[in-house]
Amino acid sequence: MAVRFKLGSYETVRDDPLGREFVGYFPRMTESEAWETGRGVWRMSADKASRQRFALVVGEGVVRAVGEITGWSVHGDRVALEGHVLPEGHPLRETYLSQPDPVENSSQNPVGYCTLPEEAQFVQRPCACGCGQLTDRDYLPGHDVRAMQARVRGRFGGSPRRFLDWVDTTVAGIPVQLLDGPLDGRIRHCAPRADGDPEGQLVFAVRTDAGSMGVVNYWRRVEPESDGSWVAEFYPGTTTPPDWIERITVRD
Repeated sequence: MAVRFKLGSYETVRDDPLGREFVGYFPRMTESEAWETGRGVWRMSADKASRQRFALVVGEGVVRAVGEITGWSVHGDRVALEGHVLPEGHPLRETYLSQPDPVENSSQNPVGYCTLPEEAQFVQRPCACGCGQLTDRDYLPGHDVRAMQARVRGRFGGSPRRFLDWVDTTVAGIPVQLLDGPLDGRIRHCAPRADGDPEGQLVFAVRTDAGSMGVVNYWRRVEPESDGSWVAEFYPGTTTPPDWIERITVRD
């Protein structure tokens, strides 16, 4: 499905969110001018806009530009598209440019949608879950959940909690590499990355014998030692305590 924008009359504008000096249709405008004035900003669903691959810009009932959508942006309660006009020879451009508006309805809404037979070869792509089926979206219905479940099983031991903790930690801006399995004998050095109470949610950088880095987010001192080291209970790679802990000797 493609989106169609119907231009109004030419008018100059100030403080345009896209930095334009005018919007609307005028005679003898070029394809690039039609695309620039037609790509925004419109009252439309950002979610629906993100699912379109092509856009038609119509002025006075005739298609003045055919463009490919590469992104979109939100400006208050309106949406603008990002993209470019299609080059000469492209099937959609050759079929619809300078032709009557293909959206046949009596609606006064300048934003409309239509199915263009010529776009099928461009919008169909393999489902991102890896099933091999084709779709016009990132995933077939339900396959996004299937893909997430596969990642949870394969990388987080089947634990949704470990996955969500990893997401929360990553979003918080803490670089994380999960250290799977027991850490006893693999920890070479564990140093605090933040100061604070001797018990709490601090972050440690952990270097293993294999040279990889990880983090410990929740920890507490348990037994101070005479040589300046201390034993810590901690929860590897999580932001909240799971059902198990590790105990290691840490030297500041």
